[in-house]
Amino acid sequence: MNKRTLFIIITVSVIVLIIIGGMISSNYIKNKITDNLITDYGEQEKLIASQVAQTIEIEILSLEKQLYFISELPEIKYGDTDECNAKLDQIKEGGKTKLGNLGRVDADGTFKCSVNRALVGTEASKLGPYITKIFEDPLHEPVMSRSIKPAGATSFLVAVHVPVFGDEKEFLGTLGGAIYLNDIQQQYISNVQFAKDGFINLYDDDGSILYNYKTELIGKNIASPEFQSLVTNGTPPEKTIADIKAGVSKVTRFGFDSQEKVGASAPVNLSPERKWRVSVSVPIATIKEDLAAIHIDSLIRQLTFYITMIVGVFGIILWWIIDRKVFIPIKIVTKTLEKMGAGDTSAKVPFSGNDEIGTLAAVFNSMSEKINAANITLEKKVKERTEEIEKINVSLRDRSAELELLNNVMLDRELKMSDLKKEIAKYKKQ
Repeated sequence: MNKRTLFIIITVSVIVLIIIGGMISSNYIKNKITDNLITDYGEQEKLIASQVAQTIEIEILSLEKQLYFISELPEIKYGDTDECNAKLDQIKEGGKTKLGNLGRVDADGTFKCSVNRALVGTEASKLGPYITKIFEDPLHEPVMSRSIKPAGATSFLVAVHVPVFGDEKEFLGTLGGAIYLNDIQQQYISNVQFAKDGFINLYDDDGSILYNYKTELIGKNIASPEFQSLVTNGTPPEKTIADIKAGVSKVTRFGFDSQEKVGASAPVNLSPERKWRVSVSVPIATIKEDLAAIHIDSLIRQLTFYITMIVGVFGIILWWIIDRKVFIPIKIVTKTLEKMGAGDTSAKVPFSGNDEIGTLAAVFNSMSEKINAANITLEKKVKERTEEIEKINVSLRDRSAELELLNNVMLDRELKMSDLKKEIAKYKKQ
């Protein structure tokens, strides 16, 4: 197998491997794009969670300010029970606040007045130990209850109490009201549309579920068996509760309700010691559907095809260039060498150029010319020497003829002398 054939085989093999590699890498590219899109969704969810959390935070603080404003009314601050009740009824009927079940607690811890008349005269601490904190706190910071669902109520709520101070800044008690979680859910959670099957949930820092798209979970705790039975590959509830209390904001992937999801969370900072968490999540399947909607598989296949075609054309062009610039000149040089080996010392490479092959051809032709010139010179010298030898041979032949003639004369003379000696000897005998 010659090098040209070997190069063709290698080139074709490389192109085939690139095609196979492109087909294999298409799945990798798709998975990488999916992972990047999931990451982008997570960051978008984090932004949505942060915006919803800030909106809820502003709403809660606004309702607290309303309580502070109402607490400054004279009838609420200094009025007797009847005056206070009448003012609370007026505020309720006028629809001037979203707060429900307004009630005024005296400094002795009993309800002075309330929209719910049954509470008047009862100890506020019976509604929950959270109220005692505002009385025990020297600064009398506002307090909020955990979520509760009173008998007969259709929605869970949290109660908020703010301090009531007299004109001399003396502590006179508290004014409380109910924030209905259903109102927050309808206004700030349900109306937020950001993705198909995407949901926003709300949690308290003790793990209480303030809102969940699976409404049967509302009022339960994230550590409850009902909730944990739906969770797979999730953060342990103890860690989640600790993160909520610490105000951690993060993006996670987890399984819930038989779906793999990507979720993000953001804290609702109600006070230094009280936080809620807004959690936003989207199923991974929804993200993949979004990818399918833009025909990502087709796009990747087309991209792979175009890349393969470009590489294939480039390989053919590269092969043509190398064949033209390397293999054909080498083949010509080889044939010229074969001619020289057969005795044609005048053979030359019919190729010129400024590249390495051109330089090789020039050197070869120069060598060929020198060999041919040396051969001509040698032939001339051989011819001249042959002529000289021929002249010497002619001279030697002439000299040999002369010597042969002389030898014949001498031999004839010897024969005659021998005959003469015989005749002399004969005469002597006679």
